[in-house]
Amino acid sequence: ENRRRFQAALETPNWPMVTAKQIHSADVRSVVDAEDARSEPQPGDALTANVPGILLAIQTADCMPVLIADERTRAFAAVHAGWRGTLAGIVARTVERMQQEYDSRPEDLHDALGPAICAEVFEVGAEVLDAFRASFDYAEELFSNRQPNGKGHINLNRANARQLADAGLR
Repeated sequence: ENRRRFQAALETPNWPMVTAKQIHSADVRSVVDAEDARSEPQPGDALTANVPGILLAIQTADCMPVLIADERTRAFAAVHAGWRGTLAGIVARTVERMQQEYDSRPEDLHDALGPAICAEVFEVGAEVLDAFRASFDYAEELFSNRQPNGKGHINLNRANARQLADAGLR
């Protein structure tokens, strides 16, 4: 019912809404036509398209939704960025896929980061902090509330914003 209301508000009631079978990965899937849009959701956590008349959708709870649109080519993407996908660089991989598939240029891309669990309450274990530290030279900027047991809090918003900036988005 919420999807129906959403599409009614957008005045797109007959447009297919493409979703992914989200698996907390860095897998990016390209939607190539309206028929692809009507198929069963495929595993992955980012969708890209340059097909008029379809909607891309991802679902989140604590994870971060990220939308990307290319003002020049009209390509677009929807990304589900949890800590695993963020660690694996899913937003950067999505930008790369848009460059490969649609000839997108980072300077033409606009992004919107949606609500996600905030750093003040997103506690992770030492192994997650260590994995981020091993992957990103700026990892310490993402951490807060470090505890003696090795746990700490991580800022998904800052991590994904940094990855998008590093990929060339303004």
